[in-house]
Amino acid sequence: MNRRTSRLLTVATVALVAGGLPGADVAPAAACSVRFTRVADTTPVLPETMTAQGQSYSRHQYGDLDAGGAATTFAVGSVTYKGPRTDPETGETTIQDLGYIPLAARWDGATWSQSPIVGGDRTGQFRGVDAVAPDDAWAVGRSEPGHALFAHWDGSTWTRYSTPTASVVDASFGPAETWTATAGSEYYELSAVDMLASDDGWAVGNPHAFETPPRILHWDGVAWLSDPIGEAAASHVNPLAIDPRLTDVAVASGPSGAEVFVAGQRYDETVGQSRAFVLHRTEDGWARMATPDAPAGSVSEWSALTAITATAPDDVWAVGTWEPIGGGQQPMSLHYDGNAWTARDVAARGYGALVDVDSLATVGQTTAWATGYQEPNRRGPFGLFSQLSTSGATTATPPDALGAVAIESPTRGWAVGGDHYDTDRPILYRIRTC
Repeated sequence: MNRRTSRLLTVATVALVAGGLPGADVAPAAACSVRFTRVADTTPVLPETMTAQGQSYSRHQYGDLDAGGAATTFAVGSVTYKGPRTDPETGETTIQDLGYIPLAARWDGATWSQSPIVGGDRTGQFRGVDAVAPDDAWAVGRSEPGHALFAHWDGSTWTRYSTPTASVVDASFGPAETWTATAGSEYYELSAVDMLASDDGWAVGNPHAFETPPRILHWDGVAWLSDPIGEAAASHVNPLAIDPRLTDVAVASGPSGAEVFVAGQRYDETVGQSRAFVLHRTEDGWARMATPDAPAGSVSEWSALTAITATAPDDVWAVGTWEPIGGGQQPMSLHYDGNAWTARDVAARGYGALVDVDSLATVGQTTAWATGYQEPNRRGPFGLFSQLSTSGATTATPPDALGAVAIESPTRGWAVGGDHYDTDRPILYRIRTC
């Protein structure tokens, strides 16, 4: 979900350090390998104000990762807490799950530790994180009872920020379309954030109410402000599209300034199915981009994009899933070269999906890592790790389905894993390549 890429790894073998894949073939030793090492995860500690009320830890999960440098990585998610609840009809008191509080952890190059979160209501869930530097990062998500959640990391503490309101504006989009962007609901949650600099970042999210505009917000170094033109463009991504959902955002620096790419899906009444889409913002404004719904030569019944990353305006990757006519969903990756989006090979076949992608740019080297799950013959789920490039892809099969991924350096990164049917079983994996 960020702007990171590394050199292409031409051969992918896997050393399963923690567990294995029953009945799977492991590629023979080669000059280059991908290794997954499970790292012990510390049980989060609830604030004393909660434990004093008889509330305790139930479980936790991570929703996103981002590397703020070679020795700093952030992981965010939520902690489910439990406590006594009395049935108003029977008077019986039982211990039940009561809600969520945000979870933020940080890797300092040696250990993972939980980071404090201050300000505002303590409840909520983090869904996305992006770092400009080890002491400058943003996390986004939702707070109860359904408001957006922003928090900033200053090197020692996460501090909540106030939620911006929507605007009303007359918006023009294209030569023949004009409409009014109505004010969005105050009840919405944020799904992703991407920061280009300390004073330039973007976040996207979705409302809880049907037929309410999605949210696109910009950080200018002082405040998070709604972008009503972008929200109007997302709402009218297709004259017959309804209820668009924005899943991720990527920002890249171009010759004429920052360019923004927003990925998502919308329901298309012309086919009665969901379709993937990408919005693009340049100095000329917002525009819809033409994106494939399936690999070349295939026809999809539906498609969706779940993550997007950019190292430059002409090097953008997006991943998700598509379903052929009469078949199960399959992983999908798309690449934008500055001229057009093209479906690319993910080196994986069968039921599954890619759920996150990260990239890192180094001198003369560019590639991307994507993570997800696959179910060969519906016997899974098993993990899926793809190293994407415009010339092809290689894959490795970790023992667990993988969610978010973050690249620290060309040979090291992190992923959070777990059974995608049971996301309350978080697993941190250290990823190493040759």
